[in-house]
Amino acid sequence: LRHVPEDEADEVRALLESHGIDYYETPPNRWGISAGGLWTREAECAARAKPLLETYQRERQQRARAEWEE
Repeated sequence: LRHVPEDEADEVRALLESHGIDYYETPPNRWGISAGGLWTREAECAARAKPLLETYQRERQQRARAEWEE
């Protein structure tokens, strides 16, 4: 989660929660060893989350590009 905008992290959390995907969060380490992240405990949850996150990232990129072009 290091260098991830808070609005993006909030949107991803909401996406996972809205699809009933259980996750936990680790914060970035202050010494730069760990970037932190959102994690699932079960492979099945990770498999369900992957296509959702791919779609989310594609849509976020399109929104950011459209905003920049304006």
